[in-house]
Amino acid sequence: MMPDDYRKIVDEMNATLGLAKPIHALLAERMLVKKARVDKLHPNPDDEFSDPAIGPNFEIVSAYSEDYRRRVQLETLWETEPLMVEKLNIGGYRILNGHHRWYAAMRANVSELPIKILNTVPVEKILSRLETSENERAAAFDLDEVLLCTDAALSDKALSFPNSIKYKELLRRNAGLLITELQSMGFDVWIYTGNFTPESHIRGLLKAHRAKGAKNVGVINFIRHNKRNKRIVSAISNKYKLLVHGDNEGFTVTDPKTKEFESYSLDLSGKDWSSAMISGIRNAIQTA
Repeated sequence: MMPDDYRKIVDEMNATLGLAKPIHALLAERMLVKKARVDKLHPNPDDEFSDPAIGPNFEIVSAYSEDYRRRVQLETLWETEPLMVEKLNIGGYRILNGHHRWYAAMRANVSELPIKILNTVPVEKILSRLETSENERAAAFDLDEVLLCTDAALSDKALSFPNSIKYKELLRRNAGLLITELQSMGFDVWIYTGNFTPESHIRGLLKAHRAKGAKNVGVINFIRHNKRNKRIVSAISNKYKLLVHGDNEGFTVTDPKTKEFESYSLDLSGKDWSSAMISGIRNAIQTA
């Protein structure tokens, strides 16, 4: 049976469906605002927590509530991990990560919680990019697992000042050229990450590494297995006739409609990863 306090959460969330939308939080707000009242935090309708068929794990909620009560007495509440949130047009913030802690705080009569404000790419913006694109091909790369590189021998040279101050990450050698070449071949390029890396930072990083069409790259951050991403995956499947997904050792070419795919390994003999990816994709689509 659904507890009354959880039912109230669901009812209040449903009352604002279609009205509450994420908006961009300025840098000053993201840096200075470190806490929020619990009643100014709102659940994410795309999270499993908000689905009455799944809902919260009450054992986890009870454990957090007990911990919060103890921390209030010890005055160590602000040492806890902040909730990840995004700013809403209706006021307050939507929870991205931390629903159980928020619910536990309500049950423990905690009035404020530490937060970290982030900017995610709204679903509507992603869907709009898909609708306005005239391309029938797309290529997708995982920023964290594929494009970023920890081996200096395989990466682009370190950026010069002032880019070196803002962009500490190392990208694979010629990753910018890869993106530029794919776009010239009629591909929409999508970069995704499971982290909260801002869209502007990803575009700036790509531009700094000579991706001429960085402003036209589609960015999806905060990748999670939820309804938000199911909408995106469905829209991509309906949009493109051919989808390339690159990884560290090769790539797959998929027909999103039929789900049929072909896997290819990269020929790295005498080539860097990006150049091998360009050659491999070009050859694959010519024979497709």
